[in-house]
Amino acid sequence: MDAPDPVLWVLSAYFLVIAVPSAYRLVAAHPGSPLWQQVHRGDEVAEVLMALGMLAMVSPVGGPIPRAGWEAVFAVAAVWLAARWLRLPRARAGPGYGNGCVRSQCGHHAVGAAVMFYMFGGMAGDGHAGHDTQPWLVLAGHEGSLVLAPLAIAATTYFLVDIVLCGVRCVRGRSGTGSRRPPAPALFSGGMRETSRAAMNVAMAAMLLAMV
Repeated sequence: MDAPDPVLWVLSAYFLVIAVPSAYRLVAAHPGSPLWQQVHRGDEVAEVLMALGMLAMVSPVGGPIPRAGWEAVFAVAAVWLAARWLRLPRARAGPGYGNGCVRSQCGHHAVGAAVMFYMFGGMAGDGHAGHDTQPWLVLAGHEGSLVLAPLAIAATTYFLVDIVLCGVRCVRGRSGTGSRRPPAPALFSGGMRETSRAAMNVAMAAMLLAMV
């Protein structure tokens, strides 16, 4: 993303903040914890990966993974998540599924990973003038653009629609009759998960529009 460094620092902080709830849930919900069955670890790992990928795109200091490395990571993630989505039943009952993921979340993250692969592929190179020191490769400030603009517009529309759906699900969750699960920290709530998903959707939509 081509922007002044202060803007890139703000965006970097934004993506770090987005990653915190999922990272916290992964650490707090260890196998010996009563919170273990309130976390779908596949979903949480996907959330952290998406946030780190976006951070790599905007960070003014760069990172040790080149563009091709990120492309490979998200290509594998997209295929794995899509396969999980196809194999999971449409409805799944029971509290928590260990290392699995919710079907709707798997599908959403598969789309997100595919779009990340698409965006990394639209970058012209692994760095730009003044930021080409190794092994830290800066992606921010690239001069590339996305090919197949209709695909970018379709992906942007998807994320914008999902923002609205996140809001609807959050409101419905607050007005529901409650859950049978035991009380859990705020970062484990459905509202927090929907908020994090919406925040990532906003970032994805904005990045796509910036790169078209």
